[in-house]
Amino acid sequence: MQNPFTSTYGIKPELYIQSDSMDDLLENFSHDDPTEKAYMITGVRGSGKTVLLADLSERMKGMSFWEVININPVGDMLASLASKLYDIGFIHSYLVDAKIDISFMGIGVSVKSGRDKVFNIETAIEKMLDGARKEGKKILITIDEASPSEEMEAFCLEYQALIRERYPVFLIMTGLHQNIDSLSNMKKCTFLTRTPRIRLSSLDESSIAVIYKKILNVTKENSIKMAELTKGYAYAFQTLGRICFEMISKDQDPFEDEIMEDLLFQYESELIRYSYRKIWSELSEKDIEVIKAMVKLNGDGPVKREELMKETGFSSSMMNRYRQRLMDKGLITTSKEEYGSYSFALPMFSSFVRDYYMD
Repeated sequence: MQNPFTSTYGIKPELYIQSDSMDDLLENFSHDDPTEKAYMITGVRGSGKTVLLADLSERMKGMSFWEVININPVGDMLASLASKLYDIGFIHSYLVDAKIDISFMGIGVSVKSGRDKVFNIETAIEKMLDGARKEGKKILITIDEASPSEEMEAFCLEYQALIRERYPVFLIMTGLHQNIDSLSNMKKCTFLTRTPRIRLSSLDESSIAVIYKKILNVTKENSIKMAELTKGYAYAFQTLGRICFEMISKDQDPFEDEIMEDLLFQYESELIRYSYRKIWSELSEKDIEVIKAMVKLNGDGPVKREELMKETGFSSSMMNRYRQRLMDKGLITTSKEEYGSYSFALPMFSSFVRDYYMD
């Protein structure tokens, strides 16, 4: 049997646990005139943002009256949008019938006309979306790993104008919290300030345990222990499952002491190499100060807010600010064990910090 677990970036795994946010997105877009025109999806690296976007795109493509376009956030985004709109069959026909010259966009089609000639890319996009509207079609634009840039600002300004004119165009962007935050603060792009944010939460550990038990053929007790090792982190769920599957395929019992030690070593090594080092490099000095204080005070366990303030010397308002920053980034969470305490949201993250960055 082929290993059904995968850690490959952006690919929807065979063993996929759907995010609770999927139902909300599908419900909104199921209406004739969806209330929300745009969403921004955030989450820590490895939380499943790209997989969610891919899954949603696949589902939307199967719906009547929807066309899905993916735009690369690098390069001329308006030109990319125009080119991909033009590739949609009925829009192509509409432009040819309207005798619109779009050769300036580099698409390679020039239909001579007098009054209908298009002189800029924004007008070309509007003409094409007008065709979609006449055909009763809606366009969903998806952008993965969005971040601030001149091209992104130009795109957002155009999109803002399009929804103001009630063109049938909708937008979903994914990105790290800090990038989505910066996008929301771009001048003149006021619609982003009001765009709903979806922060991907941890996967349900009971669902992870059920999959581990079924696929790996382990006891219920061991499947629960494995699920707890992931803390619901999507990347960890796939990584731990993949390593265990490989060991079991070699007739190794991952729950024997020596083999378990090797499993945990591989598991932690992959989390560090492919996720945690990059996450750490993107933290501010104050973020790091809070995280180090949490490790010093109680390792991976819950830390009381008052103790954390005393250790860092932060005022109440400053602690609130950085607590919220780290929660938005998906690194800490309110403790389920102790009221008014915080814990790490990622598995073995405290060990990573202790081993590599503590004095």
